[in-house]
Amino acid sequence: MELMVASAIGVLLVALLLILTLYGQQSFALMTNYSELDSKTRNTVTLLSKEIREATRVIQAQSNSDGKSLTLTNATEGITLKFVWDAIDRTLTMEKNPGTSAVLLNNCDEWDYALYDGAPLVAGGKVSFTPSASPATCKLIQMSWSCSRTMAGKASASSVESVRFGLRNTMQ
Repeated sequence: MELMVASAIGVLLVALLLILTLYGQQSFALMTNYSELDSKTRNTVTLLSKEIREATRVIQAQSNSDGKSLTLTNATEGITLKFVWDAIDRTLTMEKNPGTSAVLLNNCDEWDYALYDGAPLVAGGKVSFTPSASPATCKLIQMSWSCSRTMAGKASASSVESVRFGLRNTMQ
């Protein structure tokens, strides 16, 4: 009898240890995913900040069912930038002068942008911006995106970002 009780307690302890180990592995994997998504987002914001702020104007903004794109130019340096979000592949890519491209974000579920004209409007303590009538009049770009990863079909890590970039080198 005592042997059976000791065996049952032993089995329960081994099962508890196994459950805690599996839970710990899943937690560490989830934290790793959050960390990697956050790192990619920070790197993307840094790169976008540098490239967009040096741009002189927005050339084109397109959207369709397969994705979106935004094309800018830096006329002072003769550079064209095109940001392309592919909804099917879930990637955000930057093409710098046709021929050079780099994937900025993988697992990008959504990417959106809004184009605004110059100075902000302040009314009632709220700050707002006037939407651009055309890409050519844009002086401020707001970009937002969300990325996610799923682990073993269960837990998922996600990252959401929204950033405004001003075109500092706009030409009249």
